[in-house]
Amino acid sequence: MIHRSSKSLSNDAARRIVQRARENGQIPKVLESDLEEIGGGYDSWKVEAVVEAAEHLIRLKEELLTDARSIVKDQKFDRAACRIIHQQLNLPLNLAAVDGFWRWLAVDKFYEIIESGHNRTSEHAGLGNFGIDSSADYGRLKILWLRADIVYDAEHDDPYHLSDRLSPTDFWESGIIRHQYGWAPNLARALVSFQYPDPDSGKGILHLTHENGIRTLYKRLRQMHTTVAFEYLDDTQLADLLARLSDRLERA
Repeated sequence: MIHRSSKSLSNDAARRIVQRARENGQIPKVLESDLEEIGGGYDSWKVEAVVEAAEHLIRLKEELLTDARSIVKDQKFDRAACRIIHQQLNLPLNLAAVDGFWRWLAVDKFYEIIESGHNRTSEHAGLGNFGIDSSADYGRLKILWLRADIVYDAEHDDPYHLSDRLSPTDFWESGIIRHQYGWAPNLARALVSFQYPDPDSGKGILHLTHENGIRTLYKRLRQMHTTVAFEYLDDTQLADLLARLSDRLERA
């Protein structure tokens, strides 16, 4: 059996590469001397899949984001991109947990996609989008991968039916990814179903930013977890629980 290893970029190396490229008006060039080798045993990981995933995302970007941008177009890109990244890369969990791996992917393989998609208010995308000077969990690639992974529904005909729901990034970052729900993925799936019952409208049930909206529901769930084992509740019980905890909260 071949035990594959993978590449990694330290935070300092990734920052240096991106800053040098921007100063020179070029695409980042990652040298072998910049890279670190990480581990072995990643047998399900095929680095060739990166090329195919990047090509898919470039075509998706050309289809949705080349002309006038809009919130809806950005959301459509994200929901399609998360499926592509999760499905094509087929990452083992121990590799997906390595911050440097995501920096390498972002800087060396997906730079142009991230740069063009997240420079809405300045010439360049923020370094955090590449997992630089922040946890890789807040880098754009890993956010999209986590969106698909956390609510992956293996028992459904389409295991990505929940990550496919048209919805804003803030919901995924603040409501799902920040908590990750590794202890209760069924709760994460129920929360997506509750907040976005219509897969294509993009309209949520609770207000996203109001102080008494969905953020209050997140707090109530965290507090309740000290006494309730959500992972043992079925879908109906979780739906009833979310309806009860959201009673009188601010609607969207």
